[in-house]
Amino acid sequence: MIIIIPMLFTPMAIDYATVVRGYNAYGGEYLLPLLGVLIVFLIETAIDINKSLKEKGDEEDAGGISTNDRRHKSR
Repeated sequence: MIIIIPMLFTPMAIDYATVVRGYNAYGGEYLLPLLGVLIVFLIETAIDINKSLKEKGDEEDAGGISTNDRRHKSR
């Protein structure tokens, strides 16, 4: 859905930019479909980071010793 919406708006953006410029040119309006892909990648990355942080938090809550704890105890 996120990828489809920018693709639907691209022809309208091209027409609008042509009217505003007064001539046919190639600009950022052609990059709108890539914006949808970028948003999907950012969302997936945020979900992966959130999962890894939760897993790390669960390990520490379970009594696991992290590498930082080992360094402090060996001194």
